[in-house]
This record gives sequence, structure tokens and C-alpha cells, in this order.
Amino acid sequence: MRFHVLGVGSIGTLISHHLRLANASAPISLIVRKGTANPPPKPRDDAPIWLSVQRANQRSTSKGFDIEKYDERRRPQPPDPSRDDINADAVAGPIDSLVVCLKTHATLPAVRTLAHRLSPNSVITLLQNGMGVYDQLCSVLFPDPETRPHFVIGTTTHGVTFTKHFGVVQHRSKLGDGEIRWGVAPDPRGEVDLEQPSSTPTPTPNLDNLRTTLETLLSMRSLSPSLLPMPHLHHQLLLKLALNATINPLTAILGVGALPNDSLVAAEPGYRLIRLLSAETSAVLTAYLHSLSSPHSPPPDVVRLFSPESLEKRTFALCRATSTNISSMAMDTGRGRETEIDSINGYMISLGVRLGIPTPSHRLVTEMVKFATSVNGLDPMLAGMYRQAVVGAREERREVAREAMTERELSLREREVAVAEGQLKLAVQDKKRELRANSKDSRKAYRAMRMAQKMGRDTSGELVRASVLLYGKASDESGESSVPGEAVAVDVEESEAAHWAGVGSQDFVASKSS
Repeated sequence: MRFHVLGVGSIGTLISHHLRLANASAPISLIVRKGTANPPPKPRDDAPIWLSVQRANQRSTSKGFDIEKYDERRRPQPPDPSRDDINADAVAGPIDSLVVCLKTHATLPAVRTLAHRLSPNSVITLLQNGMGVYDQLCSVLFPDPETRPHFVIGTTTHGVTFTKHFGVVQHRSKLGDGEIRWGVAPDPRGEVDLEQPSSTPTPTPNLDNLRTTLETLLSMRSLSPSLLPMPHLHHQLLLKLALNATINPLTAILGVGALPNDSLVAAEPGYRLIRLLSAETSAVLTAYLHSLSSPHSPPPDVVRLFSPESLEKRTFALCRATSTNISSMAMDTGRGRETEIDSINGYMISLGVRLGIPTPSHRLVTEMVKFATSVNGLDPMLAGMYRQAVVGAREERREVAREAMTERELSLREREVAVAEGQLKLAVQDKKRELRANSKDSRKAYRAMRMAQKMGRDTSGELVRASVLLYGKASDESGESSVPGEAVAVDVEESEAAHWAGVGSQDFVASKSS
């Protein structure tokens, strides 16, 4: 059975790559929109199409894909015989299994171009953000349950982003992290036994395609796939919707297409915005779950799962776990492309209207995302002016911050200079006092020596007396003072005056002592 993958974006590339790795011989066609700037790469003209996924510094490549293009305005064009990468039978033949990885707003127009190739035995697998696409396809394209294809609906926690090269993606989820959960939509014809949701359907002619599709989707073991009962999968879809309805619009509005997820939890205002949207989302989804279970109440663990505290906690954790990721809505908004806001926050608003729950916050962020997208995309000149204004304002804030930092640095330097000057003044004053003291002591010692020499007596004894005059004591070899301490009062100048008056130094000292 041939698989057709509609939409070769980041998730479409990841799924196509792992489908090929898990099923080397299965024919796989990649359906891309006409006008795609860069088709999936080919290493050389005669080589097959190849895709590549980088994960944890490891790169794996898959090849052997067929290519066909669709135009939303008309049915797919016939294949070009000169293209060796296009299989004519694949383009013209029926579609047994269609895996849709398009944006939600692009799904209906794209599937409409392929509807004539789908039969009641075909399988349509939806792997997208947001909700409401399944109901839209059933009501618009397949209103008759007897001719409606089987539907498989999935949700994933794998983080994938494009690189600079088309067909090459970066798988951001760490090894062992991320999973894909599948569920089979209720079959109105009653051909699928939903009482055994964890196993694939019993093979019958009408269910062969569904069974093969589920087996193939579950064979991509490196993506951690699992099959859940549809009620359980519905809870997972609602939970992802709740997280996306908070993170995606906030990063799209606040970051002009460049705000990583963890920026929302970098400051208190981000926490408050998350709490505001989480509380409103909890009110809507809790009322919705009660309406589904009426007249009974939903299980308590399910109600706790969608409580405001639980949604806040999970949103904070997801922002940190995907810290460097930029949501697809933020990137689309920055590039002026249509976003999935109507199938995420718009879906929340429609539930609120149906249940009578006001949703002013979701309405506000929805209009803000649409406005930012229109400014960035509808008028190139206006978009350029808007981006320039945003970038200019950002640069202005950075310049103000740099100037403030410079002023603070100058103020600190001025304080440091003032402190250094004060310390220098104190050091100079201390040095002056030290020099004055040394100079005074030197003068006293010199005059004492002069006095001893002029007395004509034993120089050593005079030095002792000079020491007494200078320091108030004289120590002999025994270490005891030989002259009374009152001699401290004797000034050297008076000693010299007494000498020149003809009075002996000893008599002068004795007279002073008495």
C-alpha cells in the first residue's frame, strides 16, 4: 500500500523520514503545494528525493520518495514524464492512506483537491495543532457517513524546526523524549471495534487499509508511538490545545516572531499572563467535559487535569522544557503568514459561546495575533515600517540601558577616585607628621651631643644624660634608670643656655631635680 504525505513541513518531514526508515520498501509520495520555492533536495539530478533529520548531533537520511504537487485552485496536475522522481501511477491512482501534516487552515482546501481519489476504504490521518479540522472535513467534504473515509487522529510532543535547507529539519526533542499518540475516530458505519482500542482492527476487506495504516504508524518506534481509546486521546488533544492556546499567542504577540518559549517565565508579568489565560481555558474545558459526560460527572482525575493550577504548572514546565523553541505561530506571525489561531484560541472561543462561558482574554489575543500577522504580511511597505519601528524601539531601549549602565560605571569610578584621593591625603598627612617627628628627634639628639662635647667630659656619660633629656630615662647595663624621671622636664634649649652661662650640666640637672 502506498502512503501519501500531504504537507512536507517540519512535522511532515519528520513523519515521512521515519515512515521510510521503518518501512524501507513501502512506496511513499510527498504531496507539496504548487509554487513551493524549494522542493525536497536531490544530491544530483539522477538521484532520488531524500530527507534528513538532525537529532542530538546525529544526522540520518532517508530517500526513495515520489513527488506530486497540488494546486488549491484545481486538481493536481498530471505528472511531467521528464521527471524521474514522479511516479505517474502514484499521482493518477487512488489514495489508500493519506497522512495530513498541513497547518489547520490549509487542510480543507488541500484535501478538497484530493477528495476524488479518496474512497470509503481510504484512511485520512490528521497530525496537526489545534482542533476542529476533523469536524470541518466531515461536514464539508464527507457529510455522508457511508462514503466517508476512516480517520486516524494524532497528537505529538516532539519538537521539530526547519533548518536553512528544505527537507532538512532539526529534531529538538532529546533522545527518549517526545511521543506520538494515535486514536481512531468513531466509525459511523460500525465497522471498527472500538472496544479493543489498544489493538489494530481485525483484518477484513473494508478495513485492510486502516489496519495497515495503524501498523505502519506504530512501527515508527523511535518516535514512541501509541494507540489510545478515542476518549483518552480526546483528553490529550484538549490538553495540548490548552497549552498551545497560552504559549503560542503570547510568544506571537510579544516577540514579533522571535520570542523563545522560556521568555514567558522570565519575569512576573509573563506569569500573570499565563495564569490569566489558564484560568479562562480551565473554565471552558471543565464545562465542556461536564457537557460530554452529562448527566454524569467526568472522572475526578480528568477534572483535576484541567484545573487552573494544573494548566499553569504544565504551561510553566513546557516553557522551560522547550526553552529555546519558538512556536510556529510566532514564526508565522513574524513573517506575515496565516496562523492557526482560529483552530486554537478560536476553537476555545467557539466552545465558550456554545457553553455560555465568557472568553475575553482569548478574544483579545486572537485579534492581536491577527492584527500583527496582517501588519507583517499584507502590505510589504507597512510591514517593513512596523518591523523597523519595533526594532528601532528595541534598539532605543538597549541604548537607554547602555547609557544608564555607563552612567552607573562613571559614578562608581568617581566614587573610587574620591576614595583614593582621601586615602592619599591621609597618607600624605601621616608622612608629614612622621617626617616632622623624625626631624625634631634628630635636632634634639644633635644638640644633646653638642652639649656633651662642650662640657668637656666623658662623652658616653653625656650621651646618657642627653638620652635622659630626650626620652625621660637612661638605662645602664642593668636595665634600670640612673636619672630621676623629673629630668624629662629639662629642655635641651635650657641645658645649652645653662652651659653658656657657666653652670655645669650636672649642677643644672641637680638643681632641677631638687
